[in-house]
Amino acid sequence: MPNAFTPNFDGIYDLFRVKHPQFIKTFNMEVYNRRGQVVYKISIGPGGWNCRFPNIDQPNGNYIWMITMTDLDGKKSSYQGEVMLLR
Repeated sequence: MPNAFTPNFDGIYDLFRVKHPQFIKTFNMEVYNRRGQVVYKISIGPGGWNCRFPNIDQPNGNYIWMITMTDLDGKKSSYQGEVMLLR
């Protein structure tokens, strides 16, 4: 997972998302702001967070992400980390 993204719509790092979703069978991701509020949630597909919640640009800063997934071999994994939103 990237550790930063810049949602300025220049076509480079505009979405926070998994880089290689073709190896994933099931996928759940949540992104939290500093107050612990879920600002993005996805449970299927290659989508990504564009820094908006609900339709308002979120401020620069660190956000926590959590992922649970199953790969194509059936192995279940959980990951968590931080991402920096930069404008």
